[in-house]
Amino acid sequence: MILKRNVFLVLFFCSIVFGNKLAQAQTNYTDKCLNYLQAQDFKNAIKAGKEAVIWEPNNVYSYICLGRSYLGTSDFSLALKNFQIAYNRSNSMTDLALISNMLGLAYQDKGDLANAEHYYSDSLRLYKLLNNKIGEAAQLNNLGEIYNLKGNTTKALEYFEKALALNESINNNQENIAVNYNNIAVVYAEKKDFQKAIEYLQKSLNIYENDGNFLGSAQVMLNLGNIYRQAKNYNDSEKYLESGKIRIEKTGNKFWLARSYEYFGLFYLDKNDSKKAINSFSKALDIYKQIGDKENSKKVSKLLSQIYKNENSSNLMDTIKLNLSEFYKNLINCFQQ
Repeated sequence: MILKRNVFLVLFFCSIVFGNKLAQAQTNYTDKCLNYLQAQDFKNAIKAGKEAVIWEPNNVYSYICLGRSYLGTSDFSLALKNFQIAYNRSNSMTDLALISNMLGLAYQDKGDLANAEHYYSDSLRLYKLLNNKIGEAAQLNNLGEIYNLKGNTTKALEYFEKALALNESINNNQENIAVNYNNIAVVYAEKKDFQKAIEYLQKSLNIYENDGNFLGSAQVMLNLGNIYRQAKNYNDSEKYLESGKIRIEKTGNKFWLARSYEYFGLFYLDKNDSKKAINSFSKALDIYKQIGDKENSKKVSKLLSQIYKNENSSNLMDTIKLNLSEFYKNLINCFQQ
């Protein structure tokens, strides 16, 4: 795990496309679902989404929001079910482009990269027909993600750079460019070119800082801290992790607060401070469970399990060494008597 690239893509798409469409829908129930979703409070988003589909059964956006909320808890079957309902009930090319993107996200998170690529490509085709450059750039980003997951970093970088060029051609589009910089940084980090990764994350951070985007800047700070950790620059790693965490605490975003504790856990793990690592991972796990994030809960649980296993093995070896020492002492005493 290098960066939470997918979160950036999802937040980008919700705020730019999904959010605009929901605003047009003018439905309190669906808006309530979206507000929880943007805060990544998936449990409450699901609750609001269930209300939305009951009271607004003909509104495709209620199903999209509920599906996206289920996706946040890694409930792929219910996510796909609601996205498919929205897809079947829609007769708008704009809506179909959006829903295809959501289906792509669901299949990607499920690990079905073939179907994810299919739906992202379909969404890209529709956005091109609509001449929607923002949507087109989003799908280029998503396809870049797929290639990166397949291990084709060259193709991934090509798609991320295409998305960047497209976003740069759009006026007042700095925040989406910041997302592109983040994605490009991921590829360089996976290539172990940490200097390049840091350069692109700094560009992303500068945009968020200039735009006054407190949450965006906090996310990039945490990602920078994690990259510096991998580059074994622990001083800068701790500095950015702490700065990012302080900002996240002020925003009240629970998902990224959990992520900050997770990154600190990895930091302390690298520093061989198992006590602090356990403390940080435990806090991350509590929050992930609280917001219903099953996938990240599982991942952090495995990290904790590995630490406890190593700790027990270490304690066992110490006990064995102590017992052997006592055994040899007693043996020597026997011969001396």
